[in-house]
Amino acid sequence: MSKVLTFIALSGGCVVPVFMDLGSSHLFNELWDEHARTHLVWMIASFFFIFILGSYFLFIEKNEVIPALMSLCVLLGYAISALTINFYGGVFLGEGGIKTIPDFCIKELRKLCDKKGILLILDEVQCGIGRSGPFLAFESAKVKPDIVPIAKGIGGGFPIGAVLMTKKVAKGMLPGTHGSTFGGNPLAMTVGNAVLDQILKKGFLQNVKRLSKFFHLELNKIKEQFPKIIKEVRGKGLLIGLQLNFDQTKFIQLLMENRLLTIRAAENVIRILPPLNVKKSEINHAIKIINQVCKELNCDCHNLESS
Repeated sequence: MSKVLTFIALSGGCVVPVFMDLGSSHLFNELWDEHARTHLVWMIASFFFIFILGSYFLFIEKNEVIPALMSLCVLLGYAISALTINFYGGVFLGEGGIKTIPDFCIKELRKLCDKKGILLILDEVQCGIGRSGPFLAFESAKVKPDIVPIAKGIGGGFPIGAVLMTKKVAKGMLPGTHGSTFGGNPLAMTVGNAVLDQILKKGFLQNVKRLSKFFHLELNKIKEQFPKIIKEVRGKGLLIGLQLNFDQTKFIQLLMENRLLTIRAAENVIRILPPLNVKKSEINHAIKIINQVCKELNCDCHNLESS
């Protein structure tokens, strides 16, 4: 049976619009033969049939909507298990709460993809270019993905996106099959080269690892001091997450009032993403601010308990 172009993606990651670019390439179009198109038409027809049936039950006989939803789940499961040719994930789930995928999982995933003939796409948009310690985060797992999207860090704040791929995959990127708004323009490439000049300097990434180790150590000390506030310190390198025991909105607001900018993620996690050239004195200053905010919130907790 021919395969339809299908992706499995890890939820909780930072999804980038790479799918449309890949789907237009010659390599994947070879899979899109007449049999595959016919199969897709039948799939779409089945989805519409179940949707209409479910809607009928929802409005006419509400108690009968569950069988329709179960049928939909079965069909989705079939589509994923039988027709997948690409797995899209990352070594870290940033949006999902700074979750680190263990190296052994990445290794086994590579073996599974090789066995099933699935392309492995590892997203390095948020965790790559030194952010997690090594130049690319998957290096610690010692695997070779088929496709690696990169952005953000490679531009140091300037909008740049790029896609790394193996020679086999690159054969599908024929002239005219891939376009990008910022791809390849002189200013973007000059900025990218300037960023790489700094990151690839001798000792730069070692310094990132050294400072991140210190940062994690100090954050864990605060966690031990305020267990009712901080549940877990997550992440690797300078991609750091503080999971709180409650909604993080007020914590982030207090940090901002003290001139420390952070961003939220899932599971009550606060993302801390300092620049890679951050100084130890600046990390110490951030630690003091986080510690002070924990003290303020801890007092609020005690007041609530006493009242």
